[in-house]
Amino acid sequence: MGEFTIRDYQQLCHAATLAARQRGFRSSLASVFTGGGKTETFIYLLKQTIDLRNERGLVMAPAHLVGQTYARMMNRVPVWGDKVKADGYDLVKAVGVEMADREDPNSRIVVGSIPTVTDRVPTDTEPLTLDDLEIEKVGSNYRVRKSSRSQRRVLVSERMDGILANGLFHTIVWDEAHHAVSKGGNLLRNRIWEIDDLLKRPRTFLAGYTATATRKDGVALGNAFQCISFHRSVTWGIENNYLVPYQKPIRVHAQIGRDKDKVLHVDNWAEMIVTAWEANGKDRLTLGYGPSVQDAEELSQAFRNRGYKFAFVDANKVIDGNGQELRKEAQTDMLRQAYQGKLHGIINYGVF
Repeated sequence: MGEFTIRDYQQLCHAATLAARQRGFRSSLASVFTGGGKTETFIYLLKQTIDLRNERGLVMAPAHLVGQTYARMMNRVPVWGDKVKADGYDLVKAVGVEMADREDPNSRIVVGSIPTVTDRVPTDTEPLTLDDLEIEKVGSNYRVRKSSRSQRRVLVSERMDGILANGLFHTIVWDEAHHAVSKGGNLLRNRIWEIDDLLKRPRTFLAGYTATATRKDGVALGNAFQCISFHRSVTWGIENNYLVPYQKPIRVHAQIGRDKDKVLHVDNWAEMIVTAWEANGKDRLTLGYGPSVQDAEELSQAFRNRGYKFAFVDANKVIDGNGQELRKEAQTDMLRQAYQGKLHGIINYGVF
């Protein structure tokens, strides 16, 4: 395996995360511009800090990025594709995935998403007690199950309970960390910390990574993260030659129509984007982002209506440049077609 290296500012981000942990913070947030290599940085963190023989890690990612995150981890640290021998365990996977139809609860690093690992949120909100836990000490770690004395249905969720029965975590990485304060995110984090407190062990460290350290609904990320340990903006990325400078915005005339408060969906919003693209970007392969699945699909259709081969891609569906709906597994094929010059562009929501 070649040496796993990261950029200089990613090294600084890594050092800042470790410093936050050493200073006693139980959680820290790194805010880095889109394209700044957050995935690379947290893979490096896991590689440097998780001893797979007696420690475990959890990577939380948006559901549509779980497979992509796992593939990147395997690519960057190929030995994670092997099985490992851990204290008290048989040979188990170094890294595994928890998805709808896939379960790796005994892997040393688990990659999952909130919809999967908190599949059913408990209705009880009372803190856990020692009577709720069946505890087994294994090496320097603990396996934890719901005890026969407990009146609860689950400790965290059915799926997470199965994971914790194979050992507690040393580190949790939360990709797209602005989602960590969702109902399921709050449940997962707080229940794991409750278990840590009951066992009198250091609280599992939570390392968050995001490009947007705010939420539209105003919920504070401070509910999950005690500090922002590192920040690099889009402007910094451009000024330091990590991002290509963007051009000035193209101004267009929008037909507001009857609803003058309807700023996002003006009557001709898709058509005016296509027209502006024809005048300014027609000669370049184009990747478009929609603010919703419906908007992204509608925009790709507007391009096709003008005779351009534009595909649509989201987490669950693909529409090719001719308007034919395909399975989500065709995402890679759409990228291949784009690079081969068979598409003018791809409009996506939440994938690229």
